[in-house]
Amino acid sequence: MKKIIVSLVALTLVACGGSSTSDSIVEPETPEVPVTPPAPTEPETPVVNVLQLDGGVTNKTIPSCTPIQLVASPIEGESFVAEYDVTFSIATGGNVVANSEVKANGNESVLIATNDVTTGTEIIVTATYNDGSNEHVKTLTYTVEENLACYTPAPDVDSTYTLDANFETTTLDPLWTAINGTAFGEVSLSNEGVIGNAILWNKTAGGANAFNNGFNYDLSNNSRDWSEANFFDQLSTAPNQGRQIKISAWVKVTQETAADYTLLHGIYPESSIDGGNIGARRAAGVILEATITAAENNQWVYKEFTVSGSDPVSNTYTIPTTWRRFSQDSPAPMVAEFRGFTPTVGTQVSIDEYSLVISGELSGKTDPVIEELTLVTMNVSFVDPIWDGVTLPAGQECKKNGGDGSTPEMSLTNVPAGTVEFQVEYNDLDFRGEETGGFHGIIGYTHAGGTEATLIKVPGDIDTGYPTGTRLVQNNKGFGAWTSLGYLPPCSVASQTHRYAAKIFAVDADGNTIGEGDIQLANY
Repeated sequence: MKKIIVSLVALTLVACGGSSTSDSIVEPETPEVPVTPPAPTEPETPVVNVLQLDGGVTNKTIPSCTPIQLVASPIEGESFVAEYDVTFSIATGGNVVANSEVKANGNESVLIATNDVTTGTEIIVTATYNDGSNEHVKTLTYTVEENLACYTPAPDVDSTYTLDANFETTTLDPLWTAINGTAFGEVSLSNEGVIGNAILWNKTAGGANAFNNGFNYDLSNNSRDWSEANFFDQLSTAPNQGRQIKISAWVKVTQETAADYTLLHGIYPESSIDGGNIGARRAAGVILEATITAAENNQWVYKEFTVSGSDPVSNTYTIPTTWRRFSQDSPAPMVAEFRGFTPTVGTQVSIDEYSLVISGELSGKTDPVIEELTLVTMNVSFVDPIWDGVTLPAGQECKKNGGDGSTPEMSLTNVPAGTVEFQVEYNDLDFRGEETGGFHGIIGYTHAGGTEATLIKVPGDIDTGYPTGTRLVQNNKGFGAWTSLGYLPPCSVASQTHRYAAKIFAVDADGNTIGEGDIQLANY
């Protein structure tokens, strides 16, 4: 609010006399005593409010739990007197965390976060600056929005699905992994977040492709169960269909040579497409983006993501009805990823204080009650004695390494009633970030019934011509020199020895996993 002092000058009107042309004698009027007007008063110079206040958010809303930085700076053409500070005051009925130690661009700023504040609450922030003669005041009013990521795990609870979007647990949730393992980069916790810890991806190798450089939450493997504790999974529930989501986060991109960097943020359902590859699953979701400019290199900046390709540009996305499991009308596990075109080794991308705001009326729909199933443990063994779980039989390596490997023939017992298919994930237990999820491919085997079954051999590096009763569920994820089709046999480099294993899931007619078993294939 501008504070302007206005001075008023009082004006006194003076009446003027007149004369007549008549010959009559006119008695002279009594002369008036002249009135001396008051000396004019110099007007006071108006005091211009030099303050402007900006929080970098649209529509004057704040996601609950996620801090925003309010910067008080001089208006154009004005400046602060160096020895005076700006003070901030915050008015609300809730618990607002304020940290006035943060500075930005030489101006005064405050970092505020709304913790446990009811959605819809108004927060009034006032900045006051006194230059020694006059006081300058600026006030902004914000409304708190519902943030699905507003979740604080219990102290020292570090487990899967803690999914702390503030990254304040002492270890990283194991579902946060680098895309394509460590082939392009590594993901870890950093203690240099905007507040406390942050998640950090560091590019260590590989090309610049935007599909490979980054990290994600959960692997897209069609096997993970939906979790109520996962706020990404909450997006696929029936009541949220048709509601709008809006995403923001604090981001820091560090490049050796500063340049504009476009960070892509994808959210998609991992089980919405039967046998769909990663490209098809990404297409079933949404891609959002935020640009970190060269001038913002190596700085924490608050970014509101916009829907990639939207015209006009939009920062909201409507949850579709297709974010469901392909086999039944139930919520789908969701995958979230951050990635970007990254040409230079050593580039780092950090995320902190992530928010996922949801708005709009609940759809009124309800999800079917899915009965929790207790998984039956199946017994798994090799049919051919050349497979002993330790040494890889000759010729069973990948073609890159001179072999022509196939999946081993395996015998199953204690198969649960109702099984119609087995889905077998082939994994490298020592390829960091890809220990599960079928990095070496997923093969399906039809089951006609009974408590026993035999899984026949399936050749590697094929995408068609599968033996009767088998099918390709998911291609392997090999890349570069390891690119191949279908099942990828063990394929370590000569200087390393990795453990290869298979995990077998029994699936019923509704697509539910009802049994599981595992076996180590070999060291290679």
